[in-house]
Amino acid sequence: LFEDKEPFDSEDVFKELALMGRSDFFYLTEETIEYFLKLIAVHKKYILKSDFSSLPELVNSSNKLTSEELAQFQAEHQKGFSKQQLKTMALFQSHCVTLQIIGFMTSPHSEQTRYPLQVSNYKCPTEIYTIDFSLIKHQKKIMKMAGDSIKFIKAHCPTTETQAE
Repeated sequence: LFEDKEPFDSEDVFKELALMGRSDFFYLTEETIEYFLKLIAVHKKYILKSDFSSLPELVNSSNKLTSEELAQFQAEHQKGFSKQQLKTMALFQSHCVTLQIIGFMTSPHSEQTRYPLQVSNYKCPTEIYTIDFSLIKHQKKIMKMAGDSIKFIKAHCPTTETQAE
């Protein structure tokens, strides 16, 4: 679907996601789910290979900073984050995006199964969630990605609860 050697433009991806209606996420095709999962994997792979020398340009291309914001970021960047700190920050953002994309794919299903009487075209979950349903086919991969992301975020952003442990 796309080259795995280039970073993807997250703004374009999220624009496309925003154009999709909630019902569009309910019956995602296998190809669409595979595209999202590959997008997540390619983004992480790109971050892990990066030397972060062009981080200000990457941040600007993803966030469309004003000239003042870009100058401030470049000044902070030049103060001296280590490459490991930069990689951790980039991976943290990547894991957050992973959870966001997984949320897009799964939230309509949460609503359908939690509040079935509020949906006018109610179908019993056992009619929908069969072994042939595309989201079920990818459930193990999706759950592993979500779990990995949660572990990474917990390890690098401990909450009061995890600090007490």
